[in-house]
Amino acid sequence: MTEHRLEPSVGMRLEVQQALQLCGGATESCFPEVEAWFMQHADRQRAVQEIAHRKNIDRYRSLIDFLLCEIFTMYRPACFRFYRDKGPRLIEMISVETRQSLSDGLQKAAEIAYRAHCERRRLTWPAFVHEVLAAAA
Repeated sequence: MTEHRLEPSVGMRLEVQQALQLCGGATESCFPEVEAWFMQHADRQRAVQEIAHRKNIDRYRSLIDFLLCEIFTMYRPACFRFYRDKGPRLIEMISVETRQSLSDGLQKAAEIAYRAHCERRRLTWPAFVHEVLAAAA
């Protein structure tokens, strides 16, 4: 009878993944409706991350900051000033009307990303932004 011994594996796999916070950063407390919608299902956040897979999402403190600054790019400089402690949060800079308009746009962005995810439709970032801006107009 031949004896077989199993040798323990010395190979280990370490996987590090940094999760982007949903809210916080420059947009903290600014878009509670959008934050609540994202928090209902993790797939909703994943849908945006799938579309943004080639974007440098890690330079933002939250997913909402990322969406705002990459879709409505005029807010990007103010966001990074806030990150450097040289400017106020967005909610301190914009009117109630502007906040509502941006909230509506971010909500449309979230819904478009999630719909594409559910339909397994691949969207490039530029096509996604174009679709969002057209829907928000």
